[in-house]
Amino acid sequence: MLNQIVYPSCLVMLSILGLSACDNQNTVQKHISHHDDHEQMVYSAKKLIDIAGQVNVQQHHREHTQKHLTAEAKQYIGRYHTKIDCLGQLIYCDEGNADLVLNLLPDGTAHRVIIHLGEMGQLSNNLYRQYHWFYDESRHEVILEQDDGIQLFFKVDNAGHLVMNTDKRLTVMQANRQFYAQDNNPQTQQNYILVKAP
Repeated sequence: MLNQIVYPSCLVMLSILGLSACDNQNTVQKHISHHDDHEQMVYSAKKLIDIAGQVNVQQHHREHTQKHLTAEAKQYIGRYHTKIDCLGQLIYCDEGNADLVLNLLPDGTAHRVIIHLGEMGQLSNNLYRQYHWFYDESRHEVILEQDDGIQLFFKVDNAGHLVMNTDKRLTVMQANRQFYAQDNNPQTQQNYILVKAP
């Protein structure tokens, strides 16, 4: 009688173990497949360092805005960088510093990006701007111009760095005076120095 109870119980236990082994094999196969998919995804992804600081500009817009740069202006093509103070009214952040990166491109476009690792305020929609740029040889200035006519002026110092000219920005043109008279437009009284990247 004991054999009649033990034998079916053993048979049931072996069946359960067999099914578990099949299920376990299926789970392992799924895990291996998922791992292979993940490796493929990581392999095909771009590294952050490969794309950091690159600006996505549509090709047709670039062709439309392309300007001829003088030979003198071409020496200023490149990336410029400075740290700006959050309390300096150029950007809206609570504390610390932010990075201002300015790229002057050979096609006459300029791209300004402000990067801050902290929390940005509600008026932080000015983090990216696109301009047209040119070089004024007589004044030794790089001038950025928005589509609406607002201009930003940078004196080129002896080291080839760009020095903001806030006085000129606020006084020289009527369009600038009107733009910066509005409360929600960021402005600074500090003449930041943008250092050219090597």
